[in-house]
Amino acid sequence: MNSTTHTYQTIESPFTYNCQASGLKFLARKREIEQLSGIILERRNALIYETPGTGKRSLILRALDLLQSKNIKISLKRIDLFRLSPDQMQQEIEEVAEGFPEYSEGEVYKVVWIEEFQTIERIDDYDTFIKKMDQQWKKREDITFIITGSGYNAMKHIFEEKKYLYRFAERIRLLPVEQKIITDYIIKTFLRVGRVVEPKHADKIYESVEGNLWYIWTIANISFNLTKGYLNDAIVEYAINSAISIHEQRYRETINSLSNYQINCMRAVYDGHSRLTSSETISRYGLNTSANVHRLKEALIKKEVITFDENDNPSFLDPMFRLWLKREFFR
Repeated sequence: MNSTTHTYQTIESPFTYNCQASGLKFLARKREIEQLSGIILERRNALIYETPGTGKRSLILRALDLLQSKNIKISLKRIDLFRLSPDQMQQEIEEVAEGFPEYSEGEVYKVVWIEEFQTIERIDDYDTFIKKMDQQWKKREDITFIITGSGYNAMKHIFEEKKYLYRFAERIRLLPVEQKIITDYIIKTFLRVGRVVEPKHADKIYESVEGNLWYIWTIANISFNLTKGYLNDAIVEYAINSAISIHEQRYRETINSLSNYQINCMRAVYDGHSRLTSSETISRYGLNTSANVHRLKEALIKKEVITFDENDNPSFLDPMFRLWLKREFFR
């Protein structure tokens, strides 16, 4: 019996999601790159806090690379507080500027990049410690401090509510990249290797995770690896579900950390209720009292599940978690 073997050319996926974006993959951050570059050149300080997957590290590395490509000398010291114990954090931060002499020969721009700054709250009496650092850092006008964090609510608490390091750094906001820019990129990238994506499928990838770049590239990567000719509905659905499954254990752990009251409060947010202390919402979701609702809100904020804007409107911080709730937990 004759047998026919079909061989497909293996092409490495251009959609990487497990490393910092670069080149064409770094999309539509021109304004933010210019803002950060200007801060470094003027020896001011930057503050960047957004949810995971929004491109904080990629932005900073891209800005530094572009400055160095223009023969601008950068001396960088990078500290990730997440990996350190409270004692190590304190030591690293106290000594952070000692590695730089106050004056250096030539035009060298000294940059201290402190990642996951919100973990500083693990230090005993961190309030006093931050105030001390504020005084010390302000003396080093020759250094640019870049402070970043992915614990959105924790960073908001430190810098907006407590107002620590007040006016020390300029915040750079990373707004969602325009949908058309992302969908056009997906379509053109598939097309370059002879694979076809209809606009509706690119739109579905973007909209399913509300424009979060990390999740978009995850879904696009899975879709790319499964597509031989035309991307279809079944592949997109499979890719979305596969991306959800990557994070499902983390989402289950989040649910397991919540009380029944907290889950009910989260459900009210999921269902679109903004007035969580209204008698109707309290009664419908079994939230007991308005005082209890305030405690539930604080708990969900601390656990980085939801956040509230200046008008007290709630929203989920993680769009993939919200999608998992829709497809698995609340279905």
